Amino acid sequence: MDGSLVATAWDTIQVMAECCGCEGADDYKLSSWKNATTTDKKQAVPNSCCVLKEKNPTTPEPTNTLLCHTMTSGFWHKRGCIEVLKEWYHSISILTLSAVGGLVVMEILCIVFAARLFKKTNEKKEHEKKKKKEALEKEKAEKELASR
Repeated sequence: MDGSLVATAWDTIQVMAECCGCEGADDYKLSSWKNATTTDKKQAVPNSCCVLKEKNPTTPEPTNTLLCHTMTSGFWHKRGCIEVLKEWYHSISILTLSAVGGLVVMEILCIVFAARLFKKTNEKKEHEKKKKKEALEKEKAEKELASR
């Protein structure tokens, strides 16, 4: 595009995501980029919208500049970057939702196991208390018998 920070960001997005403009190449028809940077009036889109030899956003080099700039199918990216971003977001949200779901299941299992462990520990303590109480009662009974 024109070397500005915004233009560099757009070039990077378009090269890496293989997309063109926000909603598509028509975004460039009346753009400030078209008016300010295009000396070749046949250049309909920036080079970063073209199918490139290498994914290099700094110096995007189309596989065929003429066919790209004349909007020949297969030489430029038809999809807008918003569409690509929505697809990426959707795939990430499904992954995130799956991970959160897995964590919820793990949390529930941990709660269930903790509750069972707590119950078993209490049962063991109650059993030990009962044994001590029985032993004390037996000892008390034996003392009473011995004192008679």
